[in-house]
Amino acid sequence: MLGTDGEGEDIFGEIAYGAGFILQLSFIAAIVATVIGTIVGITSGYLIGPSGRILTVVTDIALTIPGLILVIVVASVLKATNPLVVGLLLGLVGWAPFSRSIRSQIIVLRKEPFIETAQMMSLSRFRIIFVELMPNVMAFIAVNFVFIFEISLFASVGLYYLGVLPYNHLNWGTMMNQAFQQGSFLTASGLPSLVVPLASVSLLALGLILLSTGLEETFNPRLMKN
Repeated sequence: MLGTDGEGEDIFGEIAYGAGFILQLSFIAAIVATVIGTIVGITSGYLIGPSGRILTVVTDIALTIPGLILVIVVASVLKATNPLVVGLLLGLVGWAPFSRSIRSQIIVLRKEPFIETAQMMSLSRFRIIFVELMPNVMAFIAVNFVFIFEISLFASVGLYYLGVLPYNHLNWGTMMNQAFQQGSFLTASGLPSLVVPLASVSLLALGLILLSTGLEETFNPRLMKN
């Protein structure tokens, strides 16, 4: 359908198979980063005492860690070719920016009357954080989950294209790397081996952008009126 690459492999089949690898990896990274960022961000934003300050310091430290470099080193040492492992590593180094953002949302919400009422009723901190506060930031969490998914997509494809992660056959980054190394993209017949995976990444990213826009309009009806 789309021809073959320099090794005679069917490009459409490689794209279809590689989509599963990329989607698994990006989804796992987004889940891990969102869960950790949400828990740390909401908790550090609500707690005013030493616990909140400690979590804030942990977030600040995580922000200073060169995440991609750490992923490259750890994945190389572990010889990680499983999307679960690579996605987990990307998620563990990518939660801090989201945590900082959601913390600022919680700092504003904790001054609202319904939170003060919950505190006066002596509700537990766990209930206030996860029952009273979290539903009010679910829209923010959902939209940022899509953004983290997109960032993980670009990071994973880019790292495999550069060849800095352990070789894993049949994913979009590796396909583009092989097309470049073999020079097959210089010929009209071999051009799809580079263009097709690149277009796949672009179309998936576009879909994620449209999804995030739709989520914002769903959770915030005032945007639809504009």
